[in-house]
Amino acid sequence: MILSPAPRTKEDVATDVTRNYLLLADFVVGKSRPVKSYKDFATLTLLQHQNFSPIHKGDRKVPLECAVKACEIFGCSFDFMFGNLGEMFGKDDVMKKVLDLEERMNYLENKFGVKSRKNSPQAAPRKPQKR
Repeated sequence: MILSPAPRTKEDVATDVTRNYLLLADFVVGKSRPVKSYKDFATLTLLQHQNFSPIHKGDRKVPLECAVKACEIFGCSFDFMFGNLGEMFGKDDVMKKVLDLEERMNYLENKFGVKSRKNSPQAAPRKPQKR
């Protein structure tokens, strides 16, 4: 007789999703300029950055919509994120996603005339543009 595993509760799924979201954050943060910190990761995945610390400490669960956004942005497998099945990444490479984000950031910096702050230790105030 083959026994099927017990059905997962909502709490089980939320716990698994939170753990996998944090694994993805640990993997992505620091790999490229757009995602230098956990604050950047949280912002990109629509999580208010002040909520990341309680999630990281285990005091809160990650909202499911933030986990979905993380999968969409970084190419993480939904099966991995929500079902603990398979690998974190399928055919899409996370670094390709990060490089795409960096390319978008460069485009926006050029379009709006914003200088990159990655090489400056302090953010210089912007000069008002003449109209």
